[in-house]
Amino acid sequence: MAMSISGTAVALPSIGRDLDASGSLLHRVVAGYNLAFAAMTLVAGPHPRRDRVT
Repeated sequence: MAMSISGTAVALPSIGRDLDASGSLLHRVVAGYNLAFAAMTLVAGPHPRRDRVT
């Protein structure tokens, strides 16, 4: 899971160049991504359940 969140740090310079953004805007981009990732993890769970067969 940490790799998914740290992926924004790797992509941040490219995002900043593409959006011609300042540090404050980039901080908001990262915070928004992390918030969306955390919300989806709460809804879906950290991994799919494979022990149930219907």
